[in-house]
Amino acid sequence: MSLYLDFTLKLLFLLLIEQLLLGALLHLQLIEPLRIRRRKIRPAAHRLSQVEVQRVLLLLDLELVTLHGPARGVGCGGRNAERERQHRGQNCDSHRHIISDCISCAGFRHSRAVYARAAVARPPTGRNNVAPPGGHERRHLMDIISPWFNLGYIIPHRYTDMDAYQFYRVAPEGMMLVTTGLNLQGHSLEAVEHELPAFWDAVDLFAKRKVDRIALSGVPVASMLGRRRMRELLAEAQSRSGLPCDTDLEAHIATLKHFGARRIALATRWGEPTNTALTAYLADAEIEVVGIAARGTSFGIARGANPADDHLLALELGRKALTDFPQAQALLMPGGLWHAMHAVPMLESEFGKPVLLNILSTTRTALVQAGERIVKRPDPRWGKVLQAI
Repeated sequence: MSLYLDFTLKLLFLLLIEQLLLGALLHLQLIEPLRIRRRKIRPAAHRLSQVEVQRVLLLLDLELVTLHGPARGVGCGGRNAERERQHRGQNCDSHRHIISDCISCAGFRHSRAVYARAAVARPPTGRNNVAPPGGHERRHLMDIISPWFNLGYIIPHRYTDMDAYQFYRVAPEGMMLVTTGLNLQGHSLEAVEHELPAFWDAVDLFAKRKVDRIALSGVPVASMLGRRRMRELLAEAQSRSGLPCDTDLEAHIATLKHFGARRIALATRWGEPTNTALTAYLADAEIEVVGIAARGTSFGIARGANPADDHLLALELGRKALTDFPQAQALLMPGGLWHAMHAVPMLESEFGKPVLLNILSTTRTALVQAGERIVKRPDPRWGKVLQAI
């Protein structure tokens, strides 16, 4: 009996210690996600020992804890003095951390993933960044149980891989990509002409499917047709389907005009004929290509490129284009199969200029069309294009 009581007391003591450690963690507000974004702010996890962090994680079972508002007198551990003052003054609405950042800062290695249970549609508007109970944010959390916008996407190839992968990373929750494909066999007018019957079949399919918008992917497709003919096809498709119709390239033009960018640089994986056709198309829209950084690859090789290599190539060509042509007001990196989305925020941070990808510009124009119907906005960490809505 005495042994049992001794064991019970020790267990209660350990639980009390864990609760105290959890209280300390909450007081320091190491974890504060609302719309979860990683920031270049060092979390305050270094103030706890590795053992303390581990014990707290065991208590939390590695679940994400959401707090609102910064603790008084506690900074976020960053080197930016202004941000530190904002945080102490409870005015820092961008100070959000994920628990995995805190763990890595403390040197604790964990194997289980950490997940956010929910993300709100827009930043909360209440005091200390707390959304009013039962208000706008709570309503949107309940709303996103089904798609609120369907984008019909006609891709140049029969399969869907990188197009969908990148779309669902950058588009807000509730947008759905509905795809059908052509079977484009090369970058030439003859190859594009061969696929026009399939294009009209796709338009008819989406008209029956009742999507909200139809977009033709593939900048080379539009480039080979030329702007005048492409716009005529879009007008006919819109009349035939009763739906707004667009292309990636026209979405790029609309986005560039939104930024007031009349002189741009190109970074592409294409050869000279495709780049020349693209330059002519943009010239018809009164957008000047001041320089091109390109690494021409064959049609088949570009389709089967390794995503990790694509990312490095995007950084290499993007930096070259913006460095060699500083007069460019924006950078266009076309190619639906080019895995370049992670390079966008890096290049924009380095050069301070908008960087456009097919999926970014097309998603933006779709959201502009949605207008008041937007239930949730895209994460601004994906760059200036999706911030410009």
